[in-house]
Amino acid sequence: MLGNGRCKVNPEKFQNDMTTFSSKDDIYVLLIHLGYLTFDKNTSEAFIPNLEISQEFLKAMDGPDWSGIQQALKRSSDLLKTTWALDGNSVAEGIAAIHDETASILKYNDENSLKCTVLVAYYSTRAYYLPPNLELPSEKGYADIVYLPRKNTDHPALLIELKWNHSGQGAIMQIKEKHYAQWVKEYTGDILLVGINYDEDEGHECLIERYKMQ
Repeated sequence: MLGNGRCKVNPEKFQNDMTTFSSKDDIYVLLIHLGYLTFDKNTSEAFIPNLEISQEFLKAMDGPDWSGIQQALKRSSDLLKTTWALDGNSVAEGIAAIHDETASILKYNDENSLKCTVLVAYYSTRAYYLPPNLELPSEKGYADIVYLPRKNTDHPALLIELKWNHSGQGAIMQIKEKHYAQWVKEYTGDILLVGINYDEDEGHECLIERYKMQ
């Protein structure tokens, strides 16, 4: 959930107290009652509602028992900085490392697995960007992942296109040819076009270009 994900929850199992926990659903529902999570009745999913509460979860994990999580968060912060620096090779290496850790063997070679990996990898965007827009419609298709910067932050929007067994350059070309950047005509700041490709033989590739709205 810290990576903008959601978890299925069965609220019917809750014991209606703060001492009896027989399943993860009991814990999720208690956190929903306390306001730390939001429950979507339409999908029966729980999620972290805003940046402020996500920061509280991070504070709770500040200790030696959570060193693995802390390392992952630092790696995400470094990944975002290398994206701003247009360092596609470093981004590809970071995506590959996180892909190895988060994707199961059975689902590794899967486009949805790559999208989940990218969302986890860019968790640190929560400090500077609004929640990601997924499959955002444009004039000629759907942009895979879009991050818009929060107000009063001096950072470019991120427009990410994912490819499988193609090329990073192909992803960049698709963004341009299908005018994905036109979905936000009133946005006047810089936009980074990020093309990420996973090839089953060659591995991960990332190309980044700076794009200015005309």
